[in-house]
Amino acid sequence: MSAEGGDLDEADLLRRLKGKRARLERLGAVFFQHYAGQLEAMNQALRAGRAEELRMAAHTYKGTVASFSARRSVELCQQLEALSQSSKLKEADPLVEHLGQLAQQLKNRLEHLPQEPEWSTG
Repeated sequence: MSAEGGDLDEADLLRRLKGKRARLERLGAVFFQHYAGQLEAMNQALRAGRAEELRMAAHTYKGTVASFSARRSVELCQQLEALSQSSKLKEADPLVEHLGQLAQQLKNRLEHLPQEPEWSTG
């Protein structure tokens, strides 16, 4: 895992995308398009005390970050899903905050990753 990319598993991502820069750029574009809204949905559900909405938003975001083998973010989303199901929303706030930090790290890394030599132009 990359220190710069938070919990982005670059080696696994490179393997799964077969080193194809175009695939990485498409996947990154989807992340850039949706991650902020997904995090905001979690924050809004948390502020409103809507456990089911938080669970659904965490589940959706989990799928997004799983595409990058972002294991820590996936774990945090799983914890949010469990807390939501047990209506322990007070414990969820630091998890959502940590997800936001990891998302920013992932975004920053994805902006530069396609330029690295191990990613082919194919």
